[in-house]
Amino acid sequence: MFWSADTLRKRLPELIHEYDAANVQRANYTLSIGPEISVSPSRQPEGPTDQTKIQLQPDQAFRIPAGQFAFLLTEETIEIPPSAIAFISIRARFKFRGLVNVSGFHVDPGFKGRLVFAVFNAGPSAITLARGEKCFHIWYADLDHPHEDVPRPGYSGIDTSIINDLGPQLNSFESLAARIEDSEKRYHARADTIERMQDQIKTIATILITLFIAIFAALLALLLPRWLARETDVTKQAGPAQVTTITYDVDRPDTEPVVAPPADEPQ
Repeated sequence: MFWSADTLRKRLPELIHEYDAANVQRANYTLSIGPEISVSPSRQPEGPTDQTKIQLQPDQAFRIPAGQFAFLLTEETIEIPPSAIAFISIRARFKFRGLVNVSGFHVDPGFKGRLVFAVFNAGPSAITLARGEKCFHIWYADLDHPHEDVPRPGYSGIDTSIINDLGPQLNSFESLAARIEDSEKRYHARADTIERMQDQIKTIATILITLFIAIFAALLALLLPRWLARETDVTKQAGPAQVTTITYDVDRPDTEPVVAPPADEPQ
């Protein structure tokens, strides 16, 4: 049977350190984010770039990028009696933003320590949280028989082994989109560089062609009059052209043609 709000108010002061009666809801108790977190690496500016743990000051904010995991340590140290079991979840207001609990949904009898929530941001954008933010719910329920095993110690901090097991950067949709965007930026940058080089080549080619035409025109203007003048001198030295006339006698076709001398020669 789940504990009611009255039972929670009576028993939780002995089971939850830093107990606050204001956190008792109808049948659950609200837990808050504690002093230590770890967010999986991300290429986004708002995300961490490595896998180290982050120590938070009171009310210090942090972000979980879209498509990334995070480990969140609770502020409260809780205890589960051997005759009870607890169930945990993320508050609905954070679920609606895409934050999903992937670390399990119950706490074993005999547990004592802080809880570590493994969460995943399945939403379309980064989620901003802060130390002390009331983010989790816990429910207590009685067992029909007490659990007789050795009490199970909880966490005092985030174990580095679970951080190492998380692996390198997660290729979320957002990170893949960021890579595509980076590739597009590099492509456009290279295209702009090539276009600038082509413009420079066109400018240089235009200048060279213009210079060639100008030099050719200058040489033509310089040499053409000299060539024309020389041709004129040669023509004058050669004198007038001589015309030779050949005459045929139509009546006597068997005779040889008569070649008339040029006009300036004597007959």
